[in-house]
Amino acid sequence: MYVNGVAATSVDQVCAAADVGKSQIYHYFKDKAELVRGVIEHQADSVLTVQDTLLADVHDWAGWHGWRDQVVDLQRHSDFWAGCPLGALAIELAGRDSIARSALTASFDRWDSQLRDALKRTAQSGVLSRDADVAGLATCLLAALQGGLVLCTARGDVTPLEVSLDGAIAHLESHRA
Repeated sequence: MYVNGVAATSVDQVCAAADVGKSQIYHYFKDKAELVRGVIEHQADSVLTVQDTLLADVHDWAGWHGWRDQVVDLQRHSDFWAGCPLGALAIELAGRDSIARSALTASFDRWDSQLRDALKRTAQSGVLSRDADVAGLATCLLAALQGGLVLCTARGDVTPLEVSLDGAIAHLESHRA
């Protein structure tokens, strides 16, 4: 589903890729829609585990720049193909499937929470103003990341990702303590 998209992937293709029979798929998922929700949850867990690791030690400007560099390096090492699986699923599904939209919203909310936690640590360390709008800044970072990933993937170049994250971090830094 990540390679071909949800609409272009049949349950038979999933079975072939997983080397399992349909009965095994339908033992765990009642239909393709439920399988798609399982894919969303799996991709969210994969992406957010990586982001949790990358954000774990972010508490100052050097940490934010280090996070940015690691995110860019992940794309560079994937030959720009990877993009964001959650973003790709959101583009394909959010307008057509309300249940998938809810699952994707929950996934992005989790990611937003990780960013807010890192921003709170940055404020607690004394480098970010304690009255900064942490929720708004987290949304800014996530939007810059997602937009940068889309352009990075489309162009096969990390420059849009670098520029968008640099802009978001510059905005963060405008809220210095």
